[in-house]
Amino acid sequence: PFISQIIWDFSGINSLDSYHLHPDFSIDSTFNVEFSALQWDSSDINGNDYIKDITDIIEFQPKITTNISVQYTGYPVQIFDVLNVIPDNQFNASDDILFNYIYLQIWDGIDEDTTRTFRYDYSINYINQSEADCEFIYDLNFGNMEGHLPSGWYIIPESYAYVEVKFNSTQLKYYLSGTPFNYDYVSSNLGDFHIKLTIDGQSYYSHQDLGFYDFVEKIEDNIIYFYYRERGEDGFIEAKTQITVQYKYKLQPGLLESKHFFMVIFPWTNLFDTILGDIV
Repeated sequence: PFISQIIWDFSGINSLDSYHLHPDFSIDSTFNVEFSALQWDSSDINGNDYIKDITDIIEFQPKITTNISVQYTGYPVQIFDVLNVIPDNQFNASDDILFNYIYLQIWDGIDEDTTRTFRYDYSINYINQSEADCEFIYDLNFGNMEGHLPSGWYIIPESYAYVEVKFNSTQLKYYLSGTPFNYDYVSSNLGDFHIKLTIDGQSYYSHQDLGFYDFVEKIEDNIIYFYYRERGEDGFIEAKTQITVQYKYKLQPGLLESKHFFMVIFPWTNLFDTILGDIV
């Protein structure tokens, strides 16, 4: 976000033609310059140069789509599980909601160059649960899938099928674009420097609305943490809800930019006298 420009000050030289490079430097000498802080405009009494307004839009617990790989070993049925992939509280969702597509690597059985990806829509003929008391274990029926391939096509041995699953995220922390002012230390009279949270069209303010703290557990650096709430509790947020976070932030001190200049040091003279030179 910061663009700097190096301007050489030749005010101490009457004429550049009379300027001679120091013999320890070459015309392509380089070095590093680091900018560790900003110098604010002293006339900017309102802090417009370093206090900025930000609006971040968050989708709370969005829909996640990912793949589970299942190796084809030649057996018609292979077991796989969704444990540690799909959240526990969504195991009982309907299978046609959890599963989307199945991707297979197929070929003509002779030429590897014929390899292609074949996609199946979810079907109970391909994915089903054989263990009724274990809700996260499934069977992937390679036999049924191969039977529905076009004539002359086969599943590649030792290849992987990819089962596409979709579910609601359980994420409760989200990154903000900047670091808001710490509202615990900002007077409630300075409302503009507090945080405005908008959920389902309803606004909550960190300096005047206790409802704000039903939703927000804490903000550390530029990460906002929401509470886990059950439906019906104060502070519950529906999955895929759009949340708007509006706040002011201050540009922080620190390294803003580093420019690299290559520097080559040449000796004062290329002539060297050594002790061995006296011997020769």
